Amino acid sequence: MKTNIKFLDDCLLIEDILVIGDLHIGYDSQFHGRAVFPNVQIGGIIEKLNKVFEYLNDGKIKVKKVVLLGDIKHDFGGISDIEWRDTIRFLDYLNEKVKEVVVIKGNHDMVLGPILEKRKIKLRDYFKVKLKNGQRVWFMHGDKMFKQCLDDSTDRQINRQIVGKRISKILKSKIGRVNGGKSVKKEDMGKDIFVFGHLHPAIVLNDEYKSEKYKCFLEGEWKGRRVFVLPSFSSASLGFDLSEVDRLNDDERVSRGGRKIKGKFFVIDGKDLKKFEVVVYNNKENREYRFRKLGDLI
Repeated sequence: MKTNIKFLDDCLLIEDILVIGDLHIGYDSQFHGRAVFPNVQIGGIIEKLNKVFEYLNDGKIKVKKVVLLGDIKHDFGGISDIEWRDTIRFLDYLNEKVKEVVVIKGNHDMVLGPILEKRKIKLRDYFKVKLKNGQRVWFMHGDKMFKQCLDDSTDRQINRQIVGKRISKILKSKIGRVNGGKSVKKEDMGKDIFVFGHLHPAIVLNDEYKSEKYKCFLEGEWKGRRVFVLPSFSSASLGFDLSEVDRLNDDERVSRGGRKIKGKFFVIDGKDLKKFEVVVYNNKENREYRFRKLGDLI
């Protein structure tokens, strides 16, 4: 339901939950084994979050929980000194802001556990919450799907009953009004929501004078669920050029080191993502701009 979800600067607010995409802390240390500009990456992340929290505070919006969608650190096989220091610094920053920090395991987080243990945070494959209206939201990294998240059994039936009771009075017309009077499509009511990171979506927009690449969100429907794909939160990379989205259909891919990897990069195929709407957030105006479906833009 659109009334519970707000786009922010490369992150998403769902009720009182702030959702943050890939961070890749320590990415700047990959150059010759040390950071070229120490503290620049983590400093930029915290500065960006400060502005997000300031904006929310100005709107009297209280965040109680932060969900990190994975790839918290960058190094696959170890923990660099910078990753230790900056990840702890980042977690301490969040713990001062909210009551709970939830961390989803990304494909880069193979050895994140020892850092999280220092702050008594559990590393999860996925995380589920139930919103006030009864909807379920599933948070995952996006490199793999878990059968529990596709469960359509008793819990989902109970969810429909709860939603049905709460909105039965407003379903007499095609459009209902809930949570502050904003319009919600009848067919969207009661749907589960999937929220993914991992893809780092970015779109190149052209006019007759120039081309510019922007981080973006993707919003659409997949397997009967409403889906949001978040951009990376770190400024270290502008992200994956969505004009190459057809590559996501391949069952085999090649790593940057030239190694063949079996399995798809993202849980949703490129042909399905082309049906998603592209959303770009302007942090100077504090508003989102909705473009056409991805397939119409590339």
